[in-house]
Amino acid sequence: MKKIIIVLTIVLGFSKNGNAQLGGAKGDAFEISSVGGTTGNNMMHKLWLYRNKAGVDWFSASLHDGIAVDISFLQPQLNTRTWWERNPYTGEQTWGDMAATHMTLSGGNLGVGTSTPTSKLEVAGAVDLKYNSIDGYWLKHTDLGGNTIAGFKRSGNDLLIRAFDGIGFSVGNSETKAVTILTNGNFGIGTTVPSEKLSVNGKIRAREIKVEANNWPDYVFEKGYKVGTLEELESYIKANKHLPEMPAAKDVETNGIAVSEMLKLQQQKIEELTLYLIEQNKSIGTQNEKLLQQGKQIRLLKNQINAIKKKK
Repeated sequence: MKKIIIVLTIVLGFSKNGNAQLGGAKGDAFEISSVGGTTGNNMMHKLWLYRNKAGVDWFSASLHDGIAVDISFLQPQLNTRTWWERNPYTGEQTWGDMAATHMTLSGGNLGVGTSTPTSKLEVAGAVDLKYNSIDGYWLKHTDLGGNTIAGFKRSGNDLLIRAFDGIGFSVGNSETKAVTILTNGNFGIGTTVPSEKLSVNGKIRAREIKVEANNWPDYVFEKGYKVGTLEELESYIKANKHLPEMPAAKDVETNGIAVSEMLKLQQQKIEELTLYLIEQNKSIGTQNEKLLQQGKQIRLLKNQINAIKKKK
């Protein structure tokens, strides 16, 4: 019990002495311990009480633990080397070198390159991780002068994520990107240079695909639409080997087809064909009517001839 009382007395006496000698202005410091040695230079491990902001109590003070070399590094948070500072009021801890704060632990948030982290890990600046293994996974990130690559690996299965001219994803050991997202928003599957919002180098299987189209060709059935004659259509087909307005086979092989545009063209041809059928049906009906009239006339003539023969 006597030992505890003695220790508390020494600590309280030390605290009172420290508080009494620490100035109240921001940046004031009071050295409370120093241990040193010589390694060609005088190197000292020092502890200071440091005033973070103006005040006269411990709420505004921190414990600064740093290294001083010779007499040129003797001011905490200004030119001490590899220092560690602890704030007894907020619990915040900071690490730095000379006047630069490199890392801060505040309220359970860790900041690298920032003294005010707002999340569990916040890094201000570029991160370069090369083949760091964490529980069977690895993350790789090259420098910004080349291809920036991040990846995850487990049990021989790789997922590589690349980010330079866009984002690319590769699965397995292949360097070929399976999926690519460019900075302009184009998305490619099986291609590294998608030229459309969705470019697929391969087959697509789906239960249903909905394509939106404007100017659907119902105008074919409007009055005044000229469908042309079958003779004109025949002449065009003989000369071009494809229907009017439809792309030629070589064009399709080279450029592909736009599904929406092709559906409209096909619908247009279907509706034009419907008009041709209607006209043909009318023509056949007219021909049938003429044949009926001719049949009546023939029968009438036959009856007249038979009547004349009977009179003879």
